Amino acid sequence: MGVSFKPLGGLTKWLIFWLKIYVVVNLISIPDTLWTHYSFTRSLANLETSERELDEMLQRMRADADEDLVRNERDKDNAVFAEQPFEGVDSGTAIPEQQAESTGETDAGLVVEDKEDLAVLADTGSGVSAESNDSQQTQIQPELIESGLQEEGLGTDLSFDSPEFDDDEFVVPDFQITFTAWDYAELLFGALLPLAFLISYTLSGIVFLKWVYRTNRNLGLFADTKPENSPSWAAWSFLVPIANIFTPPKIMQELYSIASRGAHSSLVGLWWTLAIIDYLVTKAGFRMMQRSRNNLLAFMASNESLVIDLLNAGMAAALGFATLRLVQQISDAYAANIRESTEATTQPLAEPI
Repeated sequence: MGVSFKPLGGLTKWLIFWLKIYVVVNLISIPDTLWTHYSFTRSLANLETSERELDEMLQRMRADADEDLVRNERDKDNAVFAEQPFEGVDSGTAIPEQQAESTGETDAGLVVEDKEDLAVLADTGSGVSAESNDSQQTQIQPELIESGLQEEGLGTDLSFDSPEFDDDEFVVPDFQITFTAWDYAELLFGALLPLAFLISYTLSGIVFLKWVYRTNRNLGLFADTKPENSPSWAAWSFLVPIANIFTPPKIMQELYSIASRGAHSSLVGLWWTLAIIDYLVTKAGFRMMQRSRNNLLAFMASNESLVIDLLNAGMAAALGFATLRLVQQISDAYAANIRESTEATTQPLAEPI
């Protein structure tokens, strides 16, 4: 039965290319993380300043409203006092004609017998006409009282309502946001960097699984020692839960050992340690973000978020670089192994003597 296998040269080159892109993207994300943290810190500070200024403005408006209310109540009390009938005179009862003649009251005025009431009316600006007589009576003209109220801005209507506020006074005025070239560049960079990370991560992962499958298959076809795992399981073990904690380092160590004819690579242990740490840091970042979802801006501006993001980017770059070096080691050992196997099969047989 004939045996054929596809070479790894082209696939290995593509895998190395996407792994390099992945490493570069994560290295670029480190200064981007610092700038993003600075931007969130500045935005949070501006938001707190705006909230403080708005609170102070509302307090001033409430104080002004309370002051206006007190002033209106005081004016109302003064106006009600001016309208009240004076001592000895009932506003709803007509004065008998004999009493009016005896007191000197006419149709045009009221009689005030108390000089203290006269002084109060004089201080309020009401019109008062006083005349000295034996009974010390003073006559006040109603027309002068009405004109005095009008001069004070009270008029003859003594009903007072609570102050009303127009809702338009509380509306924030319209404003326009001006974008500079730097703002557009920052927005473009902020959109392209996550896209580049997603593309490089996805394609490098797909090509890596395909590379593991083909390497395992080819080594099983021509190597003296056969892999313990099938090519399909070697690739799928990276995606199966629980199994992807223990199986991947064994498979990579097996590929390197078979390709290098029994050698052992210490890089496999470092590579998988970085993978576990990267997973734990990423999971911790997601949990912290979920706990702070009610105040996401404060979390993004916190030092905890900065440390998590820097660790995530640094560990991802280190893991990508370790994967790149491990792939190169296995590929070099594989190329040397297959070259030796090919030379052995093509060596001419010795002629019989």
